[in-house]
Amino acid sequence: MAKKINLEEETKKDMIIRLAKSDPFVSIEEVANQADTTNRYVRTILSEAEISLMQLRKEAYQNLEKLYSKAVAEIDSLESQLARYETLIN
Repeated sequence: MAKKINLEEETKKDMIIRLAKSDPFVSIEEVANQADTTNRYVRTILSEAEISLMQLRKEAYQNLEKLYSKAVAEIDSLESQLARYETLIN
């Protein structure tokens, strides 16, 4: 079950980590702006938490590739089934 976030109790550090993990394609500058802090502080927090936006981006891309491959396989299967039904109708 997803953890509910109480934004009133969320620390700046927690906010930075949440923002980075929720959208790995966000820039350091965007995280800093949303967290109302500096780029340097964002980099420090992510470094201390051993979070690499580049690694998160790579993982997100790999997940998208897997989803794409599954979707293509499903479409191929559906097209094959459709072709069989068309031969039965004709």
